[in-house]
Amino acid sequence: MFNPFFVAVFSFPKLLTLALLTAAALLFWGYKIFIEREIELVKSPFNWLLLVFGCVCLLNTLFSVAPFTSIYGDETRFIGILTMLDLLAIAFIAFQFFRSAESVITMARVSIASATVLALYGILQYFGLFDPWLKWNVSASDRVFGTIGQGNHFGAYLGMNILLGVFFFPYVRKNIWRFLLGASLCLYTIVIFLTGSRGALLATALSLLGCGLIVIIKQKKQISSAVKKAPLLVVFILVGLLIAMVVFGGEIKKSPLVTRTVSTIQFISQGNMPDRLSWWLSTLAMIEQKPLLGYGLSTYRDVYNAFRRADYRTPEPGDMQDLITPEAAHNEYLNIAATQGLIGLGAFLALVLFVVWALARETVLAKNPDQPIWLALGIKGALFVYLIQVFFSFGVITTLTYFYLFLGLGAALAGLMRSNYAPQLRIFRLNVSARLITVLLIFALCCGIVYIVVGAALGEYYFSKANIEGSAGDLRGAIADYQRALFFRPQEYAYYQAFGGFALKHYNAPGLNAEANLKMLLLAEAEYENAIGINPYHPSLYYNLALARLQIYKISQNYRYFQSALANFDTAVKLAVNNPLYPYQSGKALMTLVNAVDKVNDDLGNNSVSGKPNPTVAQTALSKAAHYFDTALLIRPGYRDAEQLARICHQT
Repeated sequence: MFNPFFVAVFSFPKLLTLALLTAAALLFWGYKIFIEREIELVKSPFNWLLLVFGCVCLLNTLFSVAPFTSIYGDETRFIGILTMLDLLAIAFIAFQFFRSAESVITMARVSIASATVLALYGILQYFGLFDPWLKWNVSASDRVFGTIGQGNHFGAYLGMNILLGVFFFPYVRKNIWRFLLGASLCLYTIVIFLTGSRGALLATALSLLGCGLIVIIKQKKQISSAVKKAPLLVVFILVGLLIAMVVFGGEIKKSPLVTRTVSTIQFISQGNMPDRLSWWLSTLAMIEQKPLLGYGLSTYRDVYNAFRRADYRTPEPGDMQDLITPEAAHNEYLNIAATQGLIGLGAFLALVLFVVWALARETVLAKNPDQPIWLALGIKGALFVYLIQVFFSFGVITTLTYFYLFLGLGAALAGLMRSNYAPQLRIFRLNVSARLITVLLIFALCCGIVYIVVGAALGEYYFSKANIEGSAGDLRGAIADYQRALFFRPQEYAYYQAFGGFALKHYNAPGLNAEANLKMLLLAEAEYENAIGINPYHPSLYYNLALARLQIYKISQNYRYFQSALANFDTAVKLAVNNPLYPYQSGKALMTLVNAVDKVNDDLGNNSVSGKPNPTVAQTALSKAAHYFDTALLIRPGYRDAEQLARICHQT
């Protein structure tokens, strides 16, 4: 799902679709309860584990350091409490209402078919054959689909379907469909290779190896017999692989997978620490500070700046790492522990281990395995692909939806195999009043979900519209649409931040007089203050607020704006631990005051709170700038031209 009318082209449409589908499913369940006058539930500890993890997520949100981030999720990713409850509802629905092996087989068939279509689309996108704007190297906002361009997550999605497809062969009767299934699996493998996602490829390979060992152990007699009957087939496969490596060896060397790997090895060989390792060490420090409940669901980006390490570097030129604040730890287990605490990690692992053990009990330990063992192995393998891949990455709405869907399907299938395909039900008979209250509660819940996500969609739509209008120079239209976006999502700090950035960027636009310029700067100041009031953890907010107040000082010559700018620069530098970018940029901003017209340069004692004479603004700015450049050099010696600028400030 995608829609270019939203800023988050890929994430938000998926969130909207997931929420609406969940609401529809709950609404149908309410209708079922109303008609049948009873609540029918499949008995299992799985229900309680879902409930426990859901309650932990709610607690993480309640005690979050940034509550509104935990509710909606950070902008562009949206893995907040609303999404988590949707995902848990998906797992619950799959577990409760897939009550036959045939229904799970149907779901697997749909999954494989849709993955084949998307893999074909990914091939076309990679080679630029579908649309001219679908290219590998353009920014996410310029693409309209997140297949190859979002390689790590798309690779994991295809890897899950590879495991599902490999063990789906026993359910395919006709040779033509077997051939098409085999072709689809080859296609998935090629596309994963093209994504360059090493985590997805490793996860798929390890999952195949693990499930393959189970098959060898359980079916060694049949496998031995098949190999003896068809030795030429084995030889043919090995020879085919060898020929492919020889013929396509040159192209393989140019592939994203190989080039990315070579680049990483070269980067490490130069004495640099891999970025993920630095993030993991930062995350361990976060966990040490708040081990029980963590900092709050989806708050990793908010908290990271305080734990940034000086050894975090990227191979991209231009000190790219100083501009990056990672949205997750790139290890889902550490990420959960940091944002939801060890309690949250324990609840999540208990949920996963229950399903994995239930499937293992029916596949590895079963004495008389029947045909659904292959389906159970496919689902377990799909879960393993996700669980291994997120050791090096993190979940997004697409992969998380698949993962929780297969958790529910796995629990349902294991329960069916355990109970001889007759699910154990607990039935609650409802009288008239109980039935009415239950149905009204479900209806109110569905209405609440729709109200929240539709409001968020309108906010995201107007936010996108405002950004486009701002880029086109339509200042009035942009201001109006930023205000509309904030009306629908008044607690989204990123909207205020973008609104402030727009005003700061255009305060000196052509056609604006001095009064209009000042109004734009005051607007920028107000919006950055609003953003800080909601989420005070990002140094960029304080830095940009300082820039706005510095410009206001230049126009108004009100000394208090200069003092406030210095205070906000200090806060930005303090929050930007081990990041030389903020002290460096703060110093450069203050150096612009040296040549500014200073109407009160003769005597600033009148503006002093203490009444004592102050040095000139230019002298104060130079002194502070020198301090900031020195700070940047302490963090990273030789940073850009900080040494030269510091020398100029000290000499002046």
